[in-house]
Amino acid sequence: FALQNTASDQASPAVSVAADIQDANSASVSSITQAAMAKLGTALYGVANGADPLEVLVPLFTTKSIQQSTLISGVANTFTVTLTANLELEATQTVTISGLTGSTTADDSTFTVTSVPDVMAADSGVWSKTTGDLVLTLDAAMAASTDHVVTFTLGNPTSTQSSPILVSVVAAIQDSGAIASAVMTSPTTAMYGVANGFKPLEVLVPVFTTKSIQQSTLISGVANTFTVTLTANLAIKSGSTVTISGLTGSQTADDMTLAVTSNPNVMAVDSGGWTRAGGLAGALVLTLDAIMAVSTDYVVTFSLVNPASTQSLSAPVNVSAAIQDGGAIALGAMTSPTTANYGVANGFKPLEVLVPSFITKSIEQSTPVSGVSNTLTVTLTANYDLAVGSTVTISGLTGSATVNGSLTV
Repeated sequence: FALQNTASDQASPAVSVAADIQDANSASVSSITQAAMAKLGTALYGVANGADPLEVLVPLFTTKSIQQSTLISGVANTFTVTLTANLELEATQTVTISGLTGSTTADDSTFTVTSVPDVMAADSGVWSKTTGDLVLTLDAAMAASTDHVVTFTLGNPTSTQSSPILVSVVAAIQDSGAIASAVMTSPTTAMYGVANGFKPLEVLVPVFTTKSIQQSTLISGVANTFTVTLTANLAIKSGSTVTISGLTGSQTADDMTLAVTSNPNVMAVDSGGWTRAGGLAGALVLTLDAIMAVSTDYVVTFSLVNPASTQSLSAPVNVSAAIQDGGAIALGAMTSPTTANYGVANGFKPLEVLVPSFITKSIEQSTPVSGVSNTLTVTLTANYDLAVGSTVTISGLTGSATVNGSLTV
């Protein structure tokens, strides 16, 4: 006979049996005294005493966690799900994870999953992009009170997004039962310095929030020290590369061990890869040998030789990065001070170069009369400021009777 189980947990009640014995005329002629019935006491679906009558258990996942491998936008993201049920789930039952919205992965009825212990076929997942649902079908029993780790991969969205609020799990199980939908847990620790970075589909577009560059001098033909300041919105792992491009016109030859310094120190001294010409003209590739922390200013310096002639770069100097998990910081224009350097507008912009010259350089005397004192008047106008300590030499004033020595000017 069939009875409806209770909706809540209960232990098997004391069950007894008795009998009233009647004759052919339905008259009571004897009885069997009430006595406790024997119970099997055996497990059912991995539940102790589960075969005992009206021993009832509400099915649930005692562990239901999910976390992601990366929060970087636009890359493949591996999800790790851990499920532990309080009873055995038989083969052919289904487990559905819902709410994984925002992924770029298209619908797939043979979605690849792995499970340890192995209770699912490799292509047993059914993925629906719009709803963010993944249906998993068991091809072996999922043992009670045993952690089952399921992994699968989705494509992260290309834009920043917060983790969906309600990523949940539900199961349709044997005997027309169910594990009710429940919100899954995730670590609340940071990933790459970003809060909640392990939560599913918490996604961040990596950028340099600060990306500035300036030069020390605009004088042609001399060594020019460049100061770069970079600040990222996530931690960048050792081995990642940062490329500064567009530094065209320098006289410095290709050098795969260009000297660089960084503060804080995250680059080897000879880690710069400089390319003067060719397909990657005017590019400096910097390789990290330590982690670049999130939201921290990193100041990088290096020197190049200015061109011998005047120039002004028409295109911006850019920066990009190839980072962990196959991610990237997209190419973006760097900023530079717009203030004057040596009195020249935009003189701090990289490879803004000016050949020093006197735009006015005239000389005249006060008298041609022989043997008398002659006052010479010189007018000079430079095309940029000459700093204190600079020297100006006027030559060719031959034939004067004035002896060597200091002159009053």
